[in-house]
Amino acid sequence: MRSLIPLVLAATLHPAVHAADAPPVPSVVHSEAQLKEALASGKPTPLDALTPYGKRRLLYSIAWGQRGMKSFSYTPLVRELDASQLDPILRFLDLADYRAMLASDMSGTPLRLPQPSVEVMRRLERLDALSREITRQRMDAASTALGTPAVLQRYRESFADRMGPQALARQPLGDLLPLFDAAALANFENPGSAAFDQLLLVHAELNARGVDTSRDLDASVLRAMLAARRFEQARGFAATRPHLDAGAIPRVADPLAPGFRGRSVFQYDAARNTLTRQAMPPAPGAELVMVVGAGCGFSRNALDAIGSDAALQKRLSDAKLLLLTPPTEAPTLRFVADWNAGHAALPMRIPFDAGEWRAIDVPGVPAFYLLKEGKVVAQHRGWAGEEDRAALLALLDAAEH
Repeated sequence: MRSLIPLVLAATLHPAVHAADAPPVPSVVHSEAQLKEALASGKPTPLDALTPYGKRRLLYSIAWGQRGMKSFSYTPLVRELDASQLDPILRFLDLADYRAMLASDMSGTPLRLPQPSVEVMRRLERLDALSREITRQRMDAASTALGTPAVLQRYRESFADRMGPQALARQPLGDLLPLFDAAALANFENPGSAAFDQLLLVHAELNARGVDTSRDLDASVLRAMLAARRFEQARGFAATRPHLDAGAIPRVADPLAPGFRGRSVFQYDAARNTLTRQAMPPAPGAELVMVVGAGCGFSRNALDAIGSDAALQKRLSDAKLLLLTPPTEAPTLRFVADWNAGHAALPMRIPFDAGEWRAIDVPGVPAFYLLKEGKVVAQHRGWAGEEDRAALLALLDAAEH
């Protein structure tokens, strides 16, 4: 992932040339260089429709690859814009294909708060930078330790003095949004941690000040509840907010004893919208685990490749492939249901609790793991073509012998 700090600086500190002397701003940017040039020109761009905070967060989130933009955070777009502002930005960034998805999340009034303080922004960006670096290390080192406790520790050091109810009441209104984002970031791979409780406190403080949180913030809280597997709490939260679908939150059946220890998963019954917990002890000998995410195009490519190859499906089924959603994420039930409807022999399951699945670390999906005696001995991440298929087959061969 390439750093976007130069882009952020170009957008917020100084133009590289006088606006009158700059070349015209392109109608579409296809590269980091083009975007940097447009921002440094001093001329207006569609990104100016965002608040300074939203613009900075969007630019900071963009990652470029050899073929152009490979990832970005759409949160500032959903939070701050109306439809007339969204379309020009998406065209400018060559992201028009995302229009329908983003527009469906734009309920309520655009969220446009005052500019945050420099100090809170500095602390948030240091936390974000640490999270990115740890993710990079996890991807490169093929680590097997779940979670990012260093991020949680940095979060505590940077924000603990601002996160109690009384402290939050003293914060400037503009600082509440980056405080919300900091808690969400710390909680993302540590679901149900102290950052989760503080996320709820910031959300409550925003409500107490009359801020309409229906743009993204309510949905973010709901996702955090579902990621922490607090389904009843999520149901009660959604029931008070008509723009959230409380009826879509599944009921849970847990036949395991309260003192159960070990691994477990949820099996999803789409017809009854019910999650049933079942024990999933490590398989004797070798075990093959695949983790996929609903919002990941590479995960969908991997599933499409498996779904269209009957011979590979049979081998994976015979090897008792364990197909999971990410342990730390809110489950996307439609994604699970759609796969399971056509692949009964390779059902997708939802981890019950991230702590039960400490043996696998999932900094990116799709991910494939070969475990022996419950420990990862080989793994592969990604799905772009034949090389990834060959890597899966190699893990499958090792699992079968």
